[in-house]
Amino acid sequence: MPVDTFARHFKAETGMAPYAYVIERRVRRAESLLRAGSMPISAMALELGFSSQSHFTSTFRRITGTTPNTYRQQASRILTSSS
Repeated sequence: MPVDTFARHFKAETGMAPYAYVIERRVRRAESLLRAGSMPISAMALELGFSSQSHFTSTFRRITGTTPNTYRQQASRILTSSS
Protein backbone atom coordinates (compact mmCIF):
# COMPACT_ATOMS: atom_id res chain seq x y z
CA MET A 1 0.00 0.00 0.00
CA PRO A 2 1.42 3.41 -0.87
CA VAL A 3 2.38 5.58 2.10
CA ASP A 4 -0.05 8.35 1.24
CA THR A 5 -2.92 5.87 0.94
CA PHE A 6 -2.04 4.39 4.32
CA ALA A 7 -1.86 7.85 5.89
CA ARG A 8 -5.24 8.80 4.45
CA HIS A 9 -6.90 5.59 5.72
CA PHE A 10 -5.19 5.90 9.09
CA LYS A 11 -6.41 9.46 9.54
CA ALA A 12 -9.93 8.49 8.50
CA GLU A 13 -9.98 5.81 11.23
CA THR A 14 -8.19 7.62 14.05
CA GLY A 15 -8.70 11.29 13.25
CA MET A 16 -4.94 11.81 13.42
CA ALA A 17 -2.01 11.57 11.05
CA PRO A 18 0.22 8.54 11.79
CA TYR A 19 3.09 10.63 13.18
CA ALA A 20 0.75 12.67 15.40
CA TYR A 21 -0.76 9.43 16.70
CA VAL A 22 2.68 8.03 17.59
CA ILE A 23 3.66 11.24 19.39
CA GLU A 24 0.36 11.25 21.29
CA ARG A 25 0.92 7.64 22.39
CA ARG A 26 4.47 8.45 23.52
CA VAL A 27 3.23 11.35 25.63
CA ARG A 28 0.47 9.23 27.19
CA ARG A 29 3.08 6.58 28.04
CA ALA A 30 5.27 9.32 29.53
CA GLU A 31 2.39 10.41 31.77
CA SER A 32 2.14 6.86 33.05
CA LEU A 33 5.90 6.65 33.68
CA LEU A 34 5.90 10.03 35.41
CA ARG A 35 3.14 8.94 37.78
CA ALA A 36 4.70 5.54 38.43
CA GLY A 37 8.21 6.29 39.47
CA SER A 38 11.35 8.31 39.58
CA MET A 39 13.02 7.46 36.26
CA PRO A 40 15.12 10.45 35.20
CA ILE A 41 13.36 12.51 32.56
CA SER A 42 16.39 12.31 30.26
CA ALA A 43 16.30 8.49 30.37
CA MET A 44 12.55 8.53 29.85
CA ALA A 45 12.92 10.73 26.77
CA LEU A 46 15.34 8.29 25.17
CA GLU A 47 13.27 5.25 26.15
CA LEU A 48 10.19 6.78 24.54
CA GLY A 49 12.04 7.49 21.29
CA PHE A 50 12.62 11.22 21.52
CA SER A 51 15.91 12.53 20.19
CA SER A 52 16.68 14.51 23.35
CA GLN A 53 15.27 15.61 26.68
CA SER A 54 14.56 19.08 25.30
CA HIS A 55 12.58 17.64 22.36
CA PHE A 56 10.63 15.46 24.78
CA THR A 57 9.96 18.37 27.17
CA SER A 58 8.78 20.74 24.44
CA THR A 59 6.54 18.06 22.88
CA PHE A 60 5.12 17.07 26.28
CA ARG A 61 4.41 20.71 27.13
CA ARG A 62 2.75 21.34 23.75
CA ILE A 63 0.39 18.38 24.20
CA THR A 64 -0.32 18.53 27.95
CA GLY A 65 0.21 22.22 28.73
CA THR A 66 2.82 21.47 31.39
CA THR A 67 6.40 20.21 31.59
CA PRO A 68 7.21 16.62 32.55
CA ASN A 69 8.74 17.74 35.84
CA THR A 70 5.70 19.80 36.81
CA TYR A 71 3.42 16.93 35.79
CA ARG A 72 5.41 14.55 38.01
CA GLN A 73 5.22 16.96 40.97
CA GLN A 74 1.47 17.44 40.57
CA ALA A 75 0.87 13.69 40.23
CA SER A 76 2.98 13.08 43.34
CA ARG A 77 0.93 15.62 45.32
CA ILE A 78 -2.33 14.02 44.21
CA LEU A 79 -1.10 10.55 45.22
CA THR A 80 0.19 11.82 48.56
CA SER A 81 -3.02 13.68 49.41
CA SER A 82 -5.24 10.72 48.52
CA SER A 83 -3.33 8.33 50.79
